[in-house]
Amino acid sequence: MFAILGPAAAIAALSLPALPGQARPASNPFDIVEIDGSKNPALIPEYLVWEHGFGGLAIIKDRDMKPAMATLALSPRDAELVFKEAGAQATRDRRRAEHEKARREALAGAKPTELAAALHDVILEYRWEVLNARDRLLASLSPEGQVELIRWMNERRTHITAFVPRSELDFFRQPR
Repeated sequence: MFAILGPAAAIAALSLPALPGQARPASNPFDIVEIDGSKNPALIPEYLVWEHGFGGLAIIKDRDMKPAMATLALSPRDAELVFKEAGAQATRDRRRAEHEKARREALAGAKPTELAAALHDVILEYRWEVLNARDRLLASLSPEGQVELIRWMNERRTHITAFVPRSELDFFRQPR
């Protein structure tokens, strides 16, 4: 499908040397589009911002990273709600992986196009799950907490880089 990398990994991937005796191709043979949130943050889809944000918040909480927690100015009640929902991201990720595995196994003999379409359904379901979690969380926060969380999440947008096959761009942008 596509790869999502932080800025350092993206730079490293793009700067890998060619193997001895091999020249780097002048053009992109796989027709991969780089979507760099630091250059075009509006091109990073909402589901991806919140997926990464929830994952990052879960790590911050699990590792008790107080300086990172301080970048999110929330009331104790709002912080509790935010970190609880962030912790649920691992469950959403695990459920998606299980659904993808089951779908792959069920369609082991299917044509690649049929398998891709089936996996797209699983992925879209997951993306909606992330967006629905966002909506539930925002509805439960104070107005100040909503503003602060959205600000924090949007700051993450500029740190996301995605490499997407051109043929998958429409799907990458879905559902919103």
